[in-house]
Amino acid sequence: MNDSDPGQHRLQEQFLATLHRLEQRGDRDGLLEVAALAVEQGCWDRVEQRPPLFIRGLTARPLWPTAPFELVARLEAAAESIIAEVDDLLKRQEERFKTVPDAIYEGHWDDLALLRDGVRDESLCQQLPTLDRLLDDHPEVTTLRDGCVALSRLTPGSHISPHCGPTNARLRLHMGLRNLESCELRVADQRMGWRRGKCLIFDDSFEHEVVHRGDQVRYILLVDFWHPELGAEQIARYQSWNEQQLAAR
Repeated sequence: MNDSDPGQHRLQEQFLATLHRLEQRGDRDGLLEVAALAVEQGCWDRVEQRPPLFIRGLTARPLWPTAPFELVARLEAAAESIIAEVDDLLKRQEERFKTVPDAIYEGHWDDLALLRDGVRDESLCQQLPTLDRLLDDHPEVTTLRDGCVALSRLTPGSHISPHCGPTNARLRLHMGLRNLESCELRVADQRMGWRRGKCLIFDDSFEHEVVHRGDQVRYILLVDFWHPELGAEQIARYQSWNEQQLAAR
């Protein structure tokens, strides 16, 4: 982990603060210049991958193949049942969606979390039983404290600005649900869309953004899970770090 050297950790925090200011100003050229300097100083390995907690030695790719993951096969096999349960939920309780608090987007971005930071919404899980039962069989999802399982809603014209997630200790799965046309996800230099009932997996510690050019509200399922190469010792160290972060909030 890059937090093992206190001096390097302080240097990385300084770079992160500078990058955040440049993001807020919209100074893209300045951001890339500073990110390149941070890579030269050993904070990260790649300009486009700048998470606050960076674990060295893990396979890093913006977009991951889905075939090796049992979770993908099971979600796609159950997709129509999951989508039917989501549709029923939206008819009755769409007001439960909450605005995503991060100041990294223009427009309206909301989510409805079944699981967030290790806390489970039991009433919501009961209304999505197919998804709930499926995820119970996947500890790589349910034991991840710094992540979520959520329905994500994005309104037409919205733009989630380029940003990096908190760590490369996890991967992120999206499954398309409703109104997916004219929406685009960029991860590093790769661009893609969503398909109903189909999954994609990406590493959200790479810089990514979403643009919605359509005219209907887009819905997807979002599932975070542990990076498959993490060992028990690395997970324990990461969990300790994350508990400290949660306690400081």
